Amino acid sequence: MISETKKLNSAIKLNERYGTGPTGIGSEARKFAEKETTSYDGPDPVIGRVNDLEAIVDTIKEHAKRLSIIAIVGPVGVGKTCLARLVFNHLESGSRFTRRIWVYVHKSCSRVDIKRIGRQVVSQGLLSGEERPNADNTMQEITTEVHEILKRERCLIVLDGLWGADDDVHSLKQMFTSCNAETESVIMVTTHNEQIAQHMSTLPLYRLAPMIEGDHCSDIFVNALRGRNSLFPRYRKEIISRCEGIPLVADFLGSVVRTGGWDQRAVWENARDKDLWKLEEDYATTLSKELTLFAPFKLMFYNIPHGLRLCFAYCSVFPKGSRIHKRKLIQQ
Repeated sequence: MISETKKLNSAIKLNERYGTGPTGIGSEARKFAEKETTSYDGPDPVIGRVNDLEAIVDTIKEHAKRLSIIAIVGPVGVGKTCLARLVFNHLESGSRFTRRIWVYVHKSCSRVDIKRIGRQVVSQGLLSGEERPNADNTMQEITTEVHEILKRERCLIVLDGLWGADDDVHSLKQMFTSCNAETESVIMVTTHNEQIAQHMSTLPLYRLAPMIEGDHCSDIFVNALRGRNSLFPRYRKEIISRCEGIPLVADFLGSVVRTGGWDQRAVWENARDKDLWKLEEDYATTLSKELTLFAPFKLMFYNIPHGLRLCFAYCSVFPKGSRIHKRKLIQQ
């Protein structure tokens, strides 16, 4: 009886840790703090996205005669938010747009909080002295106020990190596109999900590709490293190759070497060889809290349906590199 109780308690703890229990996402999931984005540039320059900036600005100028929605889609860490921020700050208020609005889409639940997004748009679009919306406003009232702002202003609205159910995305799009008045506003959406991008966008998708060509990832790595030393030439090529063109990984590995002791050969070897999740775990105390690789993936995991979380948890029993036969997996 005691052994069975221990097994049960162990199973409960695992369910709470990985969110595989039937009651919800689990206590461990609530520990992942979201990094809310803003339109303000950080201290480090954005490297390697000039051509992408020019392409999106040209698209916006070409279609700015009517309400348009453009979606930037790409894998996590590829630089979608950085690119949206570049465009947002390039198209300054008073030039083409009379109002610029930045909304970070919270991912703390699997549903899109459309009313919150609407309130954010209204709050940033109001004139001085106008009353701000509150949590008691209905969806009808919020949508009406959004339309009033779209009629009055030429807005550039960024919805950063959109992710959620298809019907929510459709309803969010309807909140903007149901405005009958002519408007030259542009809505720019960033998302890692191709299906969401297709549902939301009225223009061709802008697929942001990894930085495979050129030395951009190397430049990002050096920028995070804050310089070079005698060990840099020996390990640079192998470290950069494992970034696979993802700027966030290059920034992360450069920060690992800098904070771990860049004059120590073991630190460079860790950056070259050790699993990324293990690096984040080992150097958690020295790395900036702002620089995390796996927090976005953890949020995605805990926000997918319970049944899919169980599937992911089951697949984790297969060693890395294993061939998983689909038919056998389904039968099991």
